[in-house]
Amino acid sequence: MQSKIGQALTGRVRRVNICVLHSRHKTMRKLIIMVSIIAVAAIAIYFDGQTRDSSEPKIFGPVLKARFLDHSFGNSSLFTMPDGKIIVVDPAGGRGAEALLKMLQGEKAKEIDVIVTNPSREYAKALAGLQKSVLISNVIRPELGRATASWTKWLRDSKWEDVPETALTRGDVLQFTSQVTLEALNPAKEPEPRGVGSDSLVFRAKFKNKSILYLSDIDSKGECGLIASGLDLESSVMVAARNGRYGSNSLELLSMVRPEMCVVSALRNNAPSTSVMDRLDTINTGATLYRSDKDGIIVISTDGHSMTLLDKGGGY
Repeated sequence: MQSKIGQALTGRVRRVNICVLHSRHKTMRKLIIMVSIIAVAAIAIYFDGQTRDSSEPKIFGPVLKARFLDHSFGNSSLFTMPDGKIIVVDPAGGRGAEALLKMLQGEKAKEIDVIVTNPSREYAKALAGLQKSVLISNVIRPELGRATASWTKWLRDSKWEDVPETALTRGDVLQFTSQVTLEALNPAKEPEPRGVGSDSLVFRAKFKNKSILYLSDIDSKGECGLIASGLDLESSVMVAARNGRYGSNSLELLSMVRPEMCVVSALRNNAPSTSVMDRLDTINTGATLYRSDKDGIIVISTDGHSMTLLDKGGGY
């Protein structure tokens, strides 16, 4: 009787041991599967990071930095040369001027050059206001022809203290540093009477192998003249004309520029034209598209060989 009971107990113990072993094997299998999944995920993340790092351009040495500001700065732009010199493009008045001045103070800028692409009474006032807080060493503008007298009067009425002015037409080149140039692509040698966007100053800032094309306020007529000029318009970055408004940035112009990046400096309460944005879409151009009304401040940097987006959304 005891022998039978012992055999029964032994059988139960064996069954219990088998169950325990089976449970352990099951737990181990789960653990191995979990560890394998984690390992595969870690490897995938690592190689994804390696791929991204290898695809991102590397920037070395002195750089040309371009900041395309949003409507809170009056849609002005700042170019910082490799030697630290600052060029302000189309400074605004009012609250935009206050914000711009704070930015310049943050940069410890004591002396600047200013580019005015489409001179007007408003820009004359903005220049005079800016001049009260920072030294303006040179004003670069388009040749105005017969409208020069009006521009001079606007400056005088704004109590502007005279500084040197450089008037540019197509083909003129300014040497900002030993490796940074500004090429004037518009207006033509004989500009029409002022008041039309076709004679706005279109320029290209070039640093070694990279360039930024600034189309300013040029309209469809001006674009046609630019296209017909036969100039090589290919550029790394294209700053859209007329803040992306209707009647600008034609397909023909885009096909000649072939940019890597497009920037739209959108106006307050005045969204870019849908048709223009469709043309500038990455699907159509292959270029990365940024717009200040959605991305905020756009900062692009280049060492003359590679270009990268340093920041967007509010960084200086």
